[in-house]
Amino acid sequence: MVVARRSCRPERGRVRSSTGRRDGGFSLTEVVVGVVLMGIVMATLSAAITVVLSQQDNAGGRLDNAVSAQRLSAWLPADMASADTFDQSPGASPCGQSCPTGTTVSGSNVILASWSAVSVVGGTPVTTSTNVSYRYMAAGSSWDIVRIKCTRVDGTAWTCTQRTVMSDVPPPPPGQTFVPGTTSPIWAMEVNPPMKADATSLADTVAVDPKNGKRVDVKINGGGQPGGANGGGDMAFSISAGSTKREIIEADSNVRIPSFTDAVSRCGGSFTAIVDSSGSIGNSMNLIKTNVQQFVDIFAGTPMKLQVVDFDSVARVLGKGYFDMLNTKDVADLKAAINTISLGGGTNWEDALYVTFYKADGTFQQRLPDKVLFFTDGQPSGDRLSSALPRAVAHPDDWWVPSYSMQRSFNRALRVIAPLRTSTEFIGVGVGPNIAPGAKSNLLKFTRGYRLVAGKRVYSEPFTAAEYTNVSTSHRDILTQLITGDPTIGVEGKVVDGQYVNADVADMYFLPAFSQFAGALKAIALADCGGTLTMQTLEDGVNTAATFEYANTKLTSTTGVSLTTNKSLIVTDDQAPSGTLDFTIGGYPAVDVELMPTMTTTTQTQYRPAVQAGGSAWVCSAGGVNRTVTEVAIPGETVWKGVRVSVASNEAVSCVLNVAKV
Repeated sequence: MVVARRSCRPERGRVRSSTGRRDGGFSLTEVVVGVVLMGIVMATLSAAITVVLSQQDNAGGRLDNAVSAQRLSAWLPADMASADTFDQSPGASPCGQSCPTGTTVSGSNVILASWSAVSVVGGTPVTTSTNVSYRYMAAGSSWDIVRIKCTRVDGTAWTCTQRTVMSDVPPPPPGQTFVPGTTSPIWAMEVNPPMKADATSLADTVAVDPKNGKRVDVKINGGGQPGGANGGGDMAFSISAGSTKREIIEADSNVRIPSFTDAVSRCGGSFTAIVDSSGSIGNSMNLIKTNVQQFVDIFAGTPMKLQVVDFDSVARVLGKGYFDMLNTKDVADLKAAINTISLGGGTNWEDALYVTFYKADGTFQQRLPDKVLFFTDGQPSGDRLSSALPRAVAHPDDWWVPSYSMQRSFNRALRVIAPLRTSTEFIGVGVGPNIAPGAKSNLLKFTRGYRLVAGKRVYSEPFTAAEYTNVSTSHRDILTQLITGDPTIGVEGKVVDGQYVNADVADMYFLPAFSQFAGALKAIALADCGGTLTMQTLEDGVNTAATFEYANTKLTSTTGVSLTTNKSLIVTDDQAPSGTLDFTIGGYPAVDVELMPTMTTTTQTQYRPAVQAGGSAWVCSAGGVNRTVTEVAIPGETVWKGVRVSVASNEAVSCVLNVAKV
């Protein structure tokens, strides 16, 4: 029998489909490749979904942190700036063991800020104590940060208010046993004590007087995964605690848009002159007042804000505080206020410095000085514990110093000024016989403390008195230590041929004769504004809101030598009422400066020059005295003219173009 066998392979040229195409299946290779690719795609999608889902917590954490930072910034800066002391212990309470009904002081304290202020009611000093606690507290199943503020007057019962400043903060982490009043909730919020404005580490904490800290570092946790640029969780940030660090802004700075004064002039800012009017000044008081008025005249017409504080047993800010030296009425008002200074009383350095920087309630003044001139004729003889109204609270270090001693007065003044030196430039001016090289006083050197038991000294705490030795110290060293912090590092003003030659760096002036006071004041003022020209545009005696431009087109020596000018442009308007130019005078007595108003639509169609009594729309002055000016023709212009004025290194010149609407 013959059996027919067929090959398993299709015959060549024959197809298996009636349609004439190969069957639509996948080969083993294609299936393997597809499975591999599908695995890669699914793995990528799974990872993406995981990341998205995990970032929901992080996004929420970052949002919570942003909201928390905003809420804290509404309360924490003022509390930190006002505080005398801080307590970070978790068990600290803002009202001790006698909290009023309705006040819930549970959980743990994050930071407790405390301060006191003295006011006078009906002639009687009244002390108001304030405690503010930021607390980590349970709120049902969630956790909050609550601000509790408690106050009381002269030891009466506490009055408290509370407010939630952060809601739904992280609960205690797994494995962490939270004991209210014992455990610090650092996983939710952490606040460092106030630090210097330029602090780079916690080592820069202001230790002498935390009230003067410029920055507070805060760490909060909004939830989510910690760390990383895209994480949620912990966020550390800094907030201002009462002031800022002021620095010179270079002309090419891109930190912010510099004002014209920032860009081209060293003349400007806030300046306070502290003037001793104690009884020991004697018959020289009228001379001192005249010299201080001349000091004001030097700044007249410059972009300086000037304040004068006079002191004897207490200190007083004259008039409204800071006077605008661009404003002729302000200049006259400040000079009139200086004329009211009267002689008498002791020498309270502490109060003079305190009222310069602080309000009566212990918070910072709204405007703080960039530079302070401190003039005195000798040593301190009083402080805010003995003389000032309202009277201050004793410092813990005051206990060992005898009452009314020069040492206690000096210590208290030193505590006020020490933390301020990083942000304010201080210049000391000692005048009179007490500043002569041989004049000395006794400072006290602490030896050991004791307390009396049955009339005998016991040298163990709690101390109630102290033993000390007298250290003979020159008045010059005492004043230098106040101003610089170290009696060996002051830079004394140096006179050559009757002129100070280092006023730009000097921070100490010792003047045995009161007749030398005027020269030192002039040198100090001109170190800031000497060799400058300030330009304003006035309409009916006030700065015009319209925009005017002025170009420094030519600079020559008084002998006619052409000098290089950078063609500086001054713009005055409602935002910048003045502009100031600095000039390098070099070896010439002075330079002649030409300023030309730029012809714009404003100058040519909306305004015209307003000619003054002197026959010109231009008025220039220096030191309160009008200067001779020369009008300069502008090519192709018949209405407007420029001005030529002389500027010397020992003067600050002010020029005004008076205008009126067409």
